[in-house]
Amino acid sequence: MSVLRLAGFPVAPVRVLCEDESVIGAAFYVMDFLAGRVLRDGALPELPVAERAAYHWEANRVLARLHQLDWAQLGLQGYGRAGGYFERTVRRWSQQYRAAAAVTGEIPPMERLADWLPGHIPAGADEPACTRLTHGDFRMENLMFHPERPEVVAVMDWELSTLGHPLSDLAYCCTAWHLPPGLLRGLGERVDGVPSERAFVQRYCEQAGLAPEDVLAHWPLYMAFSLFRISAILAGIGVRARQGNAANARASDIAALAEPVAEMAWRIASGQQPPLHV
Repeated sequence: MSVLRLAGFPVAPVRVLCEDESVIGAAFYVMDFLAGRVLRDGALPELPVAERAAYHWEANRVLARLHQLDWAQLGLQGYGRAGGYFERTVRRWSQQYRAAAAVTGEIPPMERLADWLPGHIPAGADEPACTRLTHGDFRMENLMFHPERPEVVAVMDWELSTLGHPLSDLAYCCTAWHLPPGLLRGLGERVDGVPSERAFVQRYCEQAGLAPEDVLAHWPLYMAFSLFRISAILAGIGVRARQGNAANARASDIAALAEPVAEMAWRIASGQQPPLHV
């Protein structure tokens, strides 16, 4: 975050990092308070219809800006591994899911996805040249906007950030168009004033200098991958809920969505469901 701040990217100024767990029982850091708004629901119900698109376009701009940063020049060579992101991440989340399944039970579409994904990674996508700094959890809820206008003043929650593939961030952000409203803060059906998923992807491609047709050609893989990852996380929440140490009071309800999300991912991967909302 300190490096990003110096690069002019919107994050809160960080004052101190303490890695001595004896102080409060865990490592921690202190950052500045910023005045702003966190709009947790991507449908933006608190905003007039005519203003909603501007907030999504600003989120889009900031995401593209993140992926344009030169991580090597910023001294972040040790922040992750260059190349192999999809292969490595599919393997890791497959392991995480199977560890959870040993406690909560197997999810058949997750088993199918774990077999399907490695064989459908786009050619060249795991080459080191594709590596960018990625947020890992980029969505409306993790952005703080200016108190009065559609301007991101801080991107928050960097716990899943790493060196990865930029389209994993884009696709994860776009899962909102596929997920139902409620616990997972999806958009569900088309929301007045909110751009379509296709428009969002095309705008990102314009800003990132990518050909939309090349990105959309592999969109089923990117979307299935993102939903697979979400389902694995939900399965892990299910374990914590069963053990009684989940932080969220509605953890059991959230974890119950692991199988529906995985089923959606499998329908997209197998061509039974369109991978893109237009």
